[in-house]
Amino acid sequence: MAAVDALRASGAAGASVLLGVDGTLHGERRRARFFARNAGVPLMLVAIGTRATLEPALPRLSALLEDPVVTIERVQICKSAGRRIAAPREVPERDPSGLPIWQKLVVHVEEQAKHDGHPVHVQLVRRLREAGAAGATVLRGVRGFYSGHEPFADRLLSIRRNVPVLVVVVDTPSGVRRWWPVLDEVTREAGLVTSELVPGSHGLRAPLALASTSNAYG
Repeated sequence: MAAVDALRASGAAGASVLLGVDGTLHGERRRARFFARNAGVPLMLVAIGTRATLEPALPRLSALLEDPVVTIERVQICKSAGRRIAAPREVPERDPSGLPIWQKLVVHVEEQAKHDGHPVHVQLVRRLREAGAAGATVLRGVRGFYSGHEPFADRLLSIRRNVPVLVVVVDTPSGVRRWWPVLDEVTREAGLVTSELVPGSHGLRAPLALASTSNAYG
């Protein structure tokens, strides 16, 4: 996808395209169907970078994407291509109003990246579950890159897929501190790891936790 190439050329730390099957955009439903081109299905372009690297790509992205909805969130880059930059910031368990704070770590990695002979994303889910992480989800994309790597994507007549995968892990700050060494080990050779604060709740026991906690880093 040209948008990924534009972000790479601008110096972004990473970007991935995730293809959806159903959703809405500007009030219009976009849904995949059998026996159709599905050119209008929703997609999400996730990009990581500084303001200086992302802003130059915006005019190009505006020309490529039809009336997109754009959101911006502050994130911390913890690792890049196996190199540790910083551990996730330590934050309190609750914000000043008493609402719980949750952290989200995302590992951006190619599907064929290995750790101890197994795919990194498979190892992460298994090891994080063993470590008692609150939850982890693997999302498979269609094209992406990170840390200066050549973009990876599905290719015609290719035997092995090597698309971007995102492993999203959400937990309390104390939970993140407990299993961070596990994630650090599994991504010692590959992956772009980011950390951010998110609104969240555990099951239905704390619905008020859905209020925003995004200023806790400030």
